[in-house]
Formats: sequence, C-alpha cells, structure tokens
Amino acid sequence: MKNTLFFCIFFFHVVHAQKFSMDVSYKYMYAKQWDRSIQLYNFSRPWLIEKQPLFMHGFNTSFNYRLSTKQELIHGLSFDLSFFKSVAENKNMANAINLYISNLGYFARKDFSILHSNCYTEMRLALTVSGLFRRVNQEPILVDETPTRAFGIGSDVQVKFGYSLPCLAEIKGSLFLAISYAPYVYSPYSESVLNQTMGITNHYGTGIVGAQIGFRKGFALSR
Repeated sequence: MKNTLFFCIFFFHVVHAQKFSMDVSYKYMYAKQWDRSIQLYNFSRPWLIEKQPLFMHGFNTSFNYRLSTKQELIHGLSFDLSFFKSVAENKNMANAINLYISNLGYFARKDFSILHSNCYTEMRLALTVSGLFRRVNQEPILVDETPTRAFGIGSDVQVKFGYSLPCLAEIKGSLFLAISYAPYVYSPYSESVLNQTMGITNHYGTGIVGAQIGFRKGFALSR
C-alpha cells in the first residue's frame, strides 16, 4: 500500500512538473538475420500454403522523462517497447511468432523553430533487449518441457525529428519521424526457435534498422 501511494505521488509530480511525455507510433523494422531464419523455415517446408511472413510492421510505445535542467539542451531518460507478430495459418496449424524489443536509454533534445513553427530534434542512445516467442495453435512449443524462446541484448541509437502541432498546442501534441539502428543484437537461440538449428543463418545475432512515424503527447499541467 505504501509503495502504491509513493508511486502515485511520484507520477503526479512528474506529470505536474511538465517532465513526462508518451509516444505512440507505427514502426517498420529490417533485421537481416531474423529474416533469414524465417526464410529458412519457409524453404524447408515447401508443403505450406501460407508462408511465414517476415518481421516488418509493428507497434511502438515510448515513455520519456525529462531531467531538470536550465540549459537549452533538454536531456532525460527514455523507455520504449516494440511489438512485432508473424502469423501463418495453414491446415491444422497456426504458427505465430511474437517479437518484443525494449530500449532503455538516455536522450538529448534541441528545440528550434522553422517558419514560426515549433520543432525539435532528439538523439537517444539505449540498451536493447529482445524476446522471441513461438506458439503453434495458440500453445507454446516445448523442448524438454520448457517453452521455446530466445532472448537478446545489444545497443541502439535513434534520431528523431518532431513537429509541434499548433492546433494541439494546449495538449502539447506533436508528430514525429524517427530512424534507429542497432549494430548487433546478440541472440544466439533465435534461429532454434523456428528451425531447431543454430548458426546456419543468424550467426548468433543480427543488426536492426528501424523507422517510425507517430504521435507524442506531453503531459504539461501548469502549477
């Protein structure tokens, strides 16, 4: 009970202090070695009518906390979570692969104006963690009574450009575009989730390129 009360007080302070924002966006992803694992799965099962789609289209949500500063360059902490799903439904078999990617990092932001419009650029460096899970007919695949899954870890850099909408100035709303790059996410068991093999396609990890378009809502209540 005390922990819940403390969290509520802290959350209210963050919102009331105009330091908290939330992003919601569509995310496109290209992960070469994970794509190769799916392509190997499709190639080794020519009898499947519906092929397993690649990870491309997903959903991202992000929470940003601005640290107190009197400088023009704003900085703070960011946490986001992306979700991608690949589903192929064939006779007597619905194969679903769920991919979660989370980033925890530090961002720096610079506000500026273009033609009297408020804009901003933001750069973020983050630790990346991934989780890959497979279900067949809504049931997890078990190996030695353990669900088949793969976790990964790496780093990520993101650049974001935002435009504050004049019509939504009262709620601190803005549109943004972002690109991100993770040079290498180490995930040695991701190939085995689909193919029960290791090292044939994904070399124990993959690079990830991402692009996003979305909406940011700033919680800006004046004191």
